[in-house]
Amino acid sequence: MTISELYVRRPVLITMVYILIAVIAAVFISSIDIALYPTVESPVLSVSATCSGAGPEEIEQQVAKVLETRLGSLENLTSITSNSSEGRCQIALQFEYGTDLDEAKNDINSILSMVTRQLPDWAGSPTIMSFNSIQGSTVMSLMLTGARPASELKTIVDETVTPLLERIEGVANVDTLGGSELEYDIVVSQERLAAYSLTLNQISSALSSHNIQSSSGEILQDELHYDLTIDGRYRTLEEIENTVITVKNGIPILISDVVDVVITQRLNFLCVKSEQN
Repeated sequence: MTISELYVRRPVLITMVYILIAVIAAVFISSIDIALYPTVESPVLSVSATCSGAGPEEIEQQVAKVLETRLGSLENLTSITSNSSEGRCQIALQFEYGTDLDEAKNDINSILSMVTRQLPDWAGSPTIMSFNSIQGSTVMSLMLTGARPASELKTIVDETVTPLLERIEGVANVDTLGGSELEYDIVVSQERLAAYSLTLNQISSALSSHNIQSSSGEILQDELHYDLTIDGRYRTLEEIENTVITVKNGIPILISDVVDVVITQRLNFLCVKSEQN
């Protein structure tokens, strides 16, 4: 006997069965959890550090880049982004799905325990946080292109596009990825080092002692606080070449006397990512 035959012969019984199923569904449907953003463990960890009295640019150069360099060696890491703001640095680490985050946290802790001593005195100890997918999600990705050098495009993104996106209601965070950065490679000649009786440590010390950026307090005027920063970083190739390594017999020995400074350019892509509250 088929269901259709049973329904024809016993319509009341079949109708009561359907009603019973509907009642049971109505009773239990209210207990089913429904969420716009279901709880899903995202393979993302965040490393943050508090930097008292330091500005965003100072934090990026002396904290964010140091942490990014060391954390970039983590296993199963797919991307790493950083956000430096007044008094704070935050780095997001994206791993492959299926990565054991507890094991990843242990690896991060091991790296942080070694890299902390390389951070400035004003930088606090970095901490690790898990990312909750309910608290934020990527809602927009933008790619900026144009008939301009990549360095100019990155400046437009950092100084114009990003601030405008951050002002939009509901936007929690905007990250800028990629761009173009100039790198200055120091090419050392062993013969010239020997001729001037110099060592690599002397060259390294001369460059690092001149290329510095540090906070020097603040000024209070008309109830406004102004942070003071000493910025002695190199701006041009000539500044690097004219750095004094040492003085012998009253004659200064410059970087350009001993080494060759070569400019290279690192190109990546430009991307703006916005996250919703």
